[in-house]
Amino acid sequence: MPVFGYTGFLPFALEVFVLYQLLFALYKKLQRKIVLKSMIIILLLLFYAGVFYLIDTFSLIR
Repeated sequence: MPVFGYTGFLPFALEVFVLYQLLFALYKKLQRKIVLKSMIIILLLLFYAGVFYLIDTFSLIR
């Protein structure tokens, strides 16, 4: 990998850290609201399933 290819790791790590902080803040805010928290988890799982389906559909050559 070229040296310049490694420069993308720092922004990616920062993005992951910001996402973690956002999700942790939402978790603390919704600590008592179990139904809402469960709905968010289910929606995230459905979103991930859809994204993985689209990745497989458009990135694999058949």
